Amino acid sequence: MNKNTNERESSVTSAEKSDDETVASVLQMQTKSNTNIHKMENIAFYSKYALAGGICCTLTHGSVVPIDVIKTRLQISNQFRGFSECAMSIYKSEGLSAFGLGLGATVIGYGLQGACKFGFFQYFKDLYYSSMEQENGSSIFSPSTMWMKTLGINLVTSSLAEIIGTTALIPWEALRIRTVDKPQIYKSMSMINGIRNIYKVEGSRGFTNSLGPILFKQVPYTCVQLSAFSMLNEYVDNTVLPQYFHVEKNQLKTYNQLLVTVVCGTLAGTLSAIASHPADTLLSKVNSMSKHGSAQMNWVEVYKVIGFRKLWVGLLPRIAMVSMMSAIMFFIYDSVKLMVGLSLTTKTSNPTKTTPSSNTVKQ
Repeated sequence: MNKNTNERESSVTSAEKSDDETVASVLQMQTKSNTNIHKMENIAFYSKYALAGGICCTLTHGSVVPIDVIKTRLQISNQFRGFSECAMSIYKSEGLSAFGLGLGATVIGYGLQGACKFGFFQYFKDLYYSSMEQENGSSIFSPSTMWMKTLGINLVTSSLAEIIGTTALIPWEALRIRTVDKPQIYKSMSMINGIRNIYKVEGSRGFTNSLGPILFKQVPYTCVQLSAFSMLNEYVDNTVLPQYFHVEKNQLKTYNQLLVTVVCGTLAGTLSAIASHPADTLLSKVNSMSKHGSAQMNWVEVYKVIGFRKLWVGLLPRIAMVSMMSAIMFFIYDSVKLMVGLSLTTKTSNPTKTTPSSNTVKQ
C-alpha cells in the first residue's frame, strides 16, 4: 500500500515538475520573442533616421558638386586668384561637364555617411539619455546645468556617429578628390575601377593617407553642425516660441516648422564650415600630393609648407556652399522625418515612448 502511495506521489511530483518546466520553457520563449520584437522595433525606428539622413545628404552634397569642384581646385592649385577666375578657367579648358566631376562618388559616399551620421547620432543620444535616466531617475538635469550637459551629449554622440560615417566615406572622398584633381585619369573610369586604381597605384595609403585630415575635418564639422542645429532648435522650441509667440512648436503648421529648420540649418552650416575649413584644406592638399609615408606626417608637412594663412583659402565659397547645403539638408531631413512619422520637436526620441499621435502636426 505504501509502495503504491509513494509511486502515486512520485508520479504527481514528476508531472508537476514537467508542467513547471513547460511553463518555464514557454515563458522563456515568450521573453525571447518579446526581446526580438523589441529589437526589430528599435531597428525599424532608427532606420527611419538613417533613411532621412541618407536621402538628405545624397541630395544636398550632390547638388553643390559644381561649387565643390571649384573649391577643391582652389585648394589644390596656386594659380588662381579667386573663385570666379577658377570657375572661368575650368569652363574654358574643360567645358561645362567638368563641374560635375566626382558626382557619383559624392552621392554614394555622402549617402552612406549621412545614413550613419544621423542614424547613429539619434541612437547614441537615446542610449545616453536612457542610461542617465536609469542612474539618476526621471530628472537627469538641473536647470542651471542643462545646456552644458545637453551640449556635452550632442558633442560626444555626434563624434561617435561621425567616426562611423567617415569610415564609410573615406574611399569615396579619396576618389572624388582625385577625379577633380586628375580628370584625365579618373573621369573615364567607373567608380569601382577608380577605387581599385587608387589602391593599385598607391596601396592602402591612398585611403589611409587622408584619414587624419578627414577625421579632423568631418568630426568638428559634424559636432558643430548637429550640436548647433539641435541647440538652436531647442532654444526656439523652449524659449522663443512659448515666450515671444505664445505657441508650442507642434502647434505650428508644417511650413512654419520647416522654416525654423531652414534658419537653424543655415546658422549651423555657417558655424560648421568655419570650424572645419582648415582640415578641409589639408585634406585636399594631402590627396593632391599623394605622398608616401605616415598620414600624420604628411598633413603636418603640408601645414609647414602652406602656413596658417593659406589654411583659410576658399573659406567664403565654402561658407556659401555649406550654409546653403546645411539649410537644404536639414529641410529635406525634417521633411522625410515627417513623412515616416517622426517628430520635429527637439526632445529626445525613444522607440518605447514615441507614438504616432505624438508625431502629428498641422498641415
